[in-house]
Amino acid sequence: MKFLPKKSLLAAGLVAALFVTSACGDDNDAASSTSTGTATQTEAHAESETSTRVITDALGREVEVPASVDEIATHGTAARMVIYAGGLDKLSVVAEGDQRDNVAMPYAYINHEELKDLPIGTSGKSADPMYEEQIIEQSPDIIVSSSADAGFLDEMQERTGVPVIALYETIVQNNVFDEEIIRMINLLGELMGTEQRASEVTAAMEQWGADLEKRVGDIPEAERLTAYTGAVNFNGAHGVTGSYAKYMPFDLANVVNVVDETGQEGAFQIDLEKLQDWDPDLIFLNPANMDLVNEDYDENPAFFDNLSAVQNGQVYSQPPYIFSGTNFELAIADTFYVGKVAYPERFEDVDMEEFTDEVFEVLLGQSYSDKLKEAGLWFNPLTFGEDPTSQE
Repeated sequence: MKFLPKKSLLAAGLVAALFVTSACGDDNDAASSTSTGTATQTEAHAESETSTRVITDALGREVEVPASVDEIATHGTAARMVIYAGGLDKLSVVAEGDQRDNVAMPYAYINHEELKDLPIGTSGKSADPMYEEQIIEQSPDIIVSSSADAGFLDEMQERTGVPVIALYETIVQNNVFDEEIIRMINLLGELMGTEQRASEVTAAMEQWGADLEKRVGDIPEAERLTAYTGAVNFNGAHGVTGSYAKYMPFDLANVVNVVDETGQEGAFQIDLEKLQDWDPDLIFLNPANMDLVNEDYDENPAFFDNLSAVQNGQVYSQPPYIFSGTNFELAIADTFYVGKVAYPERFEDVDMEEFTDEVFEVLLGQSYSDKLKEAGLWFNPLTFGEDPTSQE
């Protein structure tokens, strides 16, 4: 669907008003006024013709948007993408979740002062509607959304009168290095006039993706390790049985995710007995939920102690990268940590603190390792029954 932004319509209305006013002047000035009004109308029409452009969003929707964007409303979890592309100062309406002061949401934590007082236009869930009255009142140039439902976005555009751009092809993000994600960051940079910043980010992302592929792309099938991720957050915190199918860090690091055989996609709850059947080489756990993990362990320590990963000391932390959407910088750091644990000889030159700070500095403008460590969200071996914050 193509949409002519309402600001162009307002400009056309203003031209019409000026023309009528000029036509009602003194008779002696009538010819001059009419001529001036006609010229003004023609110039404004020409300007309106060139002040918009048609872009193709991540869902293949053609959307007519202003050629230059100064104010952006975000829907769902899209604000982080605007920030990655250098558009923090362009945000005029954000989601409730964007104003959380939580270290596990780095883009929001780092920019809390800038985000905390902005008008709220959505709950932060991709399936929830915009607060339409707020959007109409604020009159942003565009809305950018994390929803992958084209019909839903078309309706949002119709109801708010604001062009809506989809940033993601799917809700479940399985590859932060995906070409479409790179394209959308660059497109946001073009629209916001932050092309240089956006291109710096995407060039770095492409470099990290290529580097990762060189490290793990040629691992023979027989040498791929198996892994399980647990204590995953979804609809609240979970213990060991909270897991994730099609888990991005495993897929990108060329590790076999044992839960993929279930045919599930995304977060879900496993039957604990299946963990023993799978008996993965590696176990990765969200350190923020180790209290729940340890409750599981205390109920049946023999079950966990019999797992190969536990016996071999192959249990590790995996700071959650999904928190109110996909936090790209954490996803990238998590992926390289999985690779470093699974295939240490291929990642022996990777220092996790240096690499993590590099990623954060590129995407968000500052190092972050110290903050993750202080919050107990660092990359460490874990021991069932112990507090990870004591395992520095």
